[in-house]
Amino acid sequence: MPMTRHFSPHPDDSDSPVTLVRACNRFSVRYFKNCFNPTENVLCSPVVVRLGLAMFYQVSGTPIEEDLRTVLHLPSDKSTSNTQQVQLHDDLTSSGALKIHTMICTSETRPLDACFQDLLANHAPAVVLEPVDFTDDVSTARAVNGWIQSERCEIDDLVTEGDVWSLETLSVMMFNAVSLMTKWRLGFDPRLTEQKEFKFLNKVQKVSMMHGIFKARYCYDLQMRCKVVELPFEHSSNYNLLIILPDDGQCLADVVDAIPEEYLNTMIDCLTEHWVDVQIPRITVAMKTSVEDVLSKQDCTGIFELKDLKVFADGKDQLDRFYQHCWFRMDENGAQLNAPLPESPQVTFTADRPFLYVVRRANDSAVVMIGDYSIYVDPDEQY
Repeated sequence: MPMTRHFSPHPDDSDSPVTLVRACNRFSVRYFKNCFNPTENVLCSPVVVRLGLAMFYQVSGTPIEEDLRTVLHLPSDKSTSNTQQVQLHDDLTSSGALKIHTMICTSETRPLDACFQDLLANHAPAVVLEPVDFTDDVSTARAVNGWIQSERCEIDDLVTEGDVWSLETLSVMMFNAVSLMTKWRLGFDPRLTEQKEFKFLNKVQKVSMMHGIFKARYCYDLQMRCKVVELPFEHSSNYNLLIILPDDGQCLADVVDAIPEEYLNTMIDCLTEHWVDVQIPRITVAMKTSVEDVLSKQDCTGIFELKDLKVFADGKDQLDRFYQHCWFRMDENGAQLNAPLPESPQVTFTADRPFLYVVRRANDSAVVMIGDYSIYVDPDEQY
């Protein structure tokens, strides 16, 4: 059945959980649209970017306050904002499936402002503070990568020496790593996985296509000309995966460009249960993005340009750089094996061409990751 979307205003100045989720989801759509690049597979976590930038909202002057409040949909009261972000982080990570690691590097020659130190000590997500010598790009990169490797997550290297090198002296850099580790609620039978052709934007290539018949929530979006299916991860994770598959012949870039900001807020009302014959590729995606580059397309670069953050005791400064690295895997593993079913599928969902995918929290549809799978990358070259 084609979906019908209903848009209704939700004021951002409310501190209700529903309003917060809707604001985060609108930011997530807009952020991904500006992050999208048709020459690579994009993966980002806009909500975690928002958590990081909201921390600096607490120590910003008026120009940056207004910038962040408008773009991130933050409440005008900073105390309310901080309480919201702490609760949001706790909700996102409570199941243990989503991992968020955050580090801030500061110039080792400048003492930190006492209020900023208190903020970091009580912030969620927990922030690792590392004073570094920014004139030595090799040792700075080694400190960042050594820290993330010690966390034993799926990401080994957050940065290269080039990411922390600059003709000008740097003062503050932020890094975060985001990964989702969970299984499907009902797994795919590995015996049904076959090598099949996938129509990547850069070539047609055989990939491992998983296959199963599931009772899943599904709809066809007539306006966007896309099939949409929701596949749940194991119940304890409280997450599911939304896959948005444009019609064959549809340009993925056009679909991304046309997605309304409210799309992920209204999608929940359009999905209904069907028996769905699902074929999707087994994928692993890891990607690093420069948050400054993405926000520059949203006219939100004040935090990177204006010396208006009270981070150091000897004066205000700006956030020089912010890098995010995300990791996501989609394979056959499930908490339970999907047993053969006698029912005939009502619809087919064969993702053999570029598609979008969205990781959402099951209980309130809060978006934590958005990505696309559209470019073939040799497995030996993607890390």
